[in-house]
Order: sequence, then structure tokens, then C-alpha cells
Amino acid sequence: HDDSGDNRKKRDHDNSGDNGSNDKRNNGKNNYEGCYRDGAHNQDRNLEKKVNPNGFLTVDTCKEKCENEVMELAGIAASGQECWCGDRNNNGKANARDCKYISAHGGPSGGTGFISVYRV
Repeated sequence: HDDSGDNRKKRDHDNSGDNGSNDKRNNGKNNYEGCYRDGAHNQDRNLEKKVNPNGFLTVDTCKEKCENEVMELAGIAASGQECWCGDRNNNGKANARDCKYISAHGGPSGGTGFISVYRV
């Protein structure tokens, strides 16, 4: 009687919720880094690469886009209108209230001169 298939299924199931340090998707957790100062007109931007996904922008779609770009951080700017990616924050933190929480976008979504940063 060979039960290796059953054991493999159980093992896969047991690990499905494991959020190890090597899993950058973080299984749906936001991993919000905070609100940062952000420039305008591509000057002094906190994250270096603008990558707006198609369709309505959410925290998850931005993080997915930045993961595809193999970057560590995803940022929502302009009150949910822009997605930026990068590997480090170039600017300092701002007050949390400077980034607007917009539930339709899935969380803090930046503001005028501010960007909400998430770890991918």
C-alpha cells in the first residue's frame, strides 16, 4: 500500500498557510510600511519606477505589478491614481494622516505630495 500521495497532499496543505520569510507575497497581508513624502512631476519621487497597471488601481494590483518588476516596495500615490515601485525609500516618513485611507483602493493611498508604501 503506497500512501506517498496522501502524505504529499497533507504536507502541501500543512505548508499552505506558512508565511515564511522567503515568500514575498505575504499571503494577502498588506505589510504597510507607512506614509512618505513624495515629489511631483518625476522630481524627488520616493520610489523610482512608475508602473500603473491596467484597470482600477488597488494596493494588491500595485504590489503584484512591483513583484513582477522584481522590486521590494510598492507605493500608491496621488490618492490612488499612481503605482510606483522601488527597492528603497528615497524620502523621509510623513505623518500617517497625510496619506488618505481609501477603502476602494484597499488601504492608505497617498495624497498630494505623499505616497503610501507597502512591502511587496
